[in-house]
Amino acid sequence: MAFNTELQQYIDANEFGDASKLVLSELGKLMSKSKSEFIYLLNSSDVPATMSMTNEQLADAFVANAQGNKKLLVGAAYLVNHHNKQMGFDGDEEVNDVSTKNSYAVLYHQFEGAYLGVDGIDIEEQSNGDGGAVGAVAGAIGDVAKLGGQIHGQKNATKNTILAQRQAKSAMLQSAQESKQTTDLEKTKQRKYIVIGVVSILLVSAIGFAIYKFKKK
Repeated sequence: MAFNTELQQYIDANEFGDASKLVLSELGKLMSKSKSEFIYLLNSSDVPATMSMTNEQLADAFVANAQGNKKLLVGAAYLVNHHNKQMGFDGDEEVNDVSTKNSYAVLYHQFEGAYLGVDGIDIEEQSNGDGGAVGAVAGAIGDVAKLGGQIHGQKNATKNTILAQRQAKSAMLQSAQESKQTTDLEKTKQRKYIVIGVVSILLVSAIGFAIYKFKKK
């Protein structure tokens, strides 16, 4: 099932916990597979981060600074959806605007304890023209990112913030680890195929040489 479809189903069913876990899991994958983009997201949102940091340190940096950091949540929502583009009517891949708003809304719910009405959110997206995800995120979390909307429900007490952070970190790290395991398995398979290919070539060459020697006798 496509990411945006699954996310919409969770929201329609008011299953915001599952919706948040879905978005955070996607962030975890990106943290593992596209580390430089994730770090750029943090740095662009006034959160210090470097390539030397581990996934756990990066996850800590994200969850510790998510509350009250509008740019970080908008950027995270956009980055997730940039990596889950859909084919548009014109045949080009494009970021789903509704899915981006949904992603922001559930992240806001996770860290702020209230749900934003999606109809009241306005996210203008802008790229620096290079077509890359980093450029797109830079535009999305810049001055052109405008958020508003009716907030439904009251913010939870501060004591729930730690729980929300722990849940978010757990979802991100679990997904990052699964992504790493998948990547490692693919690399192992590729190396195996390369070795088999080399052995096959050597074997064919040896057989060919043996036949040649036999014919000369």
